[in-house]
Amino acid sequence: PYVTLFHWDLPLALERKGGWLNREIVDHFAGYARLMVEELGDRVKHWIILNEPFVFLLLGYGIGYFPPQKRGPAKFARASHLTMVAQGKAARAMAAVRSDIQIGTTVSTLAGEAASNAPRHLAALRRHDAFFNRLYVDPIVGRGYPTEELPFLRKMESIIHPDDMDMVQYPFDFLGINHYSRKTVRSAWWMPYLKFWEHKPLKDVEITSMGWEVHPAGIYQILKKFAEYPEIPALYITENGAAYNDKFEDGQIHDERRRKYINEYLAQCLKAVQEGVNLKGYFVWSLLDNLEWKEGYDKTFGIVHVDFSTQKRTIKDSGLWYRDFLMT
Repeated sequence: PYVTLFHWDLPLALERKGGWLNREIVDHFAGYARLMVEELGDRVKHWIILNEPFVFLLLGYGIGYFPPQKRGPAKFARASHLTMVAQGKAARAMAAVRSDIQIGTTVSTLAGEAASNAPRHLAALRRHDAFFNRLYVDPIVGRGYPTEELPFLRKMESIIHPDDMDMVQYPFDFLGINHYSRKTVRSAWWMPYLKFWEHKPLKDVEITSMGWEVHPAGIYQILKKFAEYPEIPALYITENGAAYNDKFEDGQIHDERRRKYINEYLAQCLKAVQEGVNLKGYFVWSLLDNLEWKEGYDKTFGIVHVDFSTQKRTIKDSGLWYRDFLMT
């Protein structure tokens, strides 16, 4: 199995002490990671330390939409840095327990395209890429935070201890990539800190029920981007999939759009592999319909339907197709 250590559910006792804003969490998290490998390392050989730090840090500590509903660039910067320090210390603690495990981490990604070739829009696209894709990757490979594109991140400087960046940098065995969509980006002087704006999907493009543009070439773009990092030896697609409004017909769910989505994104992954990208694996999001953090049970990503009143499972057409695909 591939096991994720942290998918946003921080123990309340730690949150009451400040959560990711309290430097004490670094040692707590490293101790937790070490314990997991001590207890499960004989059976689990692939570990993912964090899932999508961008999401829980921006929404929890930047704009205050998710718990603990903290807001502001200073809190976002502080929580981001301490999360990176904790991740690096956790990786070292895990490796000290067992040398026969693979340690990685997973980031969310978003493909981007400039609204035009105007210099201001191209500069906005670079800021967009730094924010959505590089913010939690560059520091772990020793490149530091992308402060040139995102000057507000310099708010971290006052909290960075002398040895912090050495701890943040770690030779991970792989990087997990979660990818779904892309955005068209334009310069926006009125946007605080970021100075870019994302267009809504064009009317003539396909979107999922999440409102996300379907753009298979985006996953190829992201894979090629991170394949250029010599510090990253291997890549995994740790999430990719689509939410659609599924309906039963004669006891079955004919989710052709989801099947098409997965097939077309997989084709772009294969293209990247054929061009030399060391993509080691692909995980559909998700096997089962489940609880989405924002949408609850309303948006369904699964290739297996779940009746939440009875817990009955029904394999969708996309799941049957994916089974056959894996068997070929």
